[in-house]
Amino acid sequence: MTEVNKPSRWLYLVAVLFLISGWSAAGFSVVRGLTGGLTKGLVQLLVPGEEILELDEAGTYTIFHEYESVYKNQVFSVNNSNISSLELSLRAAATNKDIALRASTSASYSFGSRAARSLYKFDIDSPGSYILSAKYLENDGPKLVLTVSKGFLTKIFAKVFAAIAYVLGGTLLAAGLAIYTFLKRR
Repeated sequence: MTEVNKPSRWLYLVAVLFLISGWSAAGFSVVRGLTGGLTKGLVQLLVPGEEILELDEAGTYTIFHEYESVYKNQVFSVNNSNISSLELSLRAAATNKDIALRASTSASYSFGSRAARSLYKFDIDSPGSYILSAKYLENDGPKLVLTVSKGFLTKIFAKVFAAIAYVLGGTLLAAGLAIYTFLKRR
């Protein structure tokens, strides 16, 4: 009888390397997203007052209230209930045309020292400068940090699903190789 070549035990080490690689890639993806990859698309504004937004793409944008935030090294913590009389308006700087704001309270995010809930969405047809005005209708209210973003939540979901894919891919490759090696070595 001829002896069948058994796979080397070193394949178990390769399986462990697959597992470690998948988890490491997931961790790197999440850390990279939290340390700048995700926040690059968020434009922070301090209101009340007027701020100029430079928007470089046409499309749908979301305005978030960052109720936990750091803006220019100053910490902000403002509950959403304190801003009920805040009124926002947006207009194109070039044409002075008003841009319609639609209520949007279904989205939120929280990472690091930042947490936010969406307030409004708006659509622009062309890139350019836009003026966001914010004022309190009743009395004075607290200073707030607003963020404006295009597709921010999509970026978050993409990072989360990429991390899950790395973990699953590494784990499945490791398990498959370990099982194959075990069965062939019996």
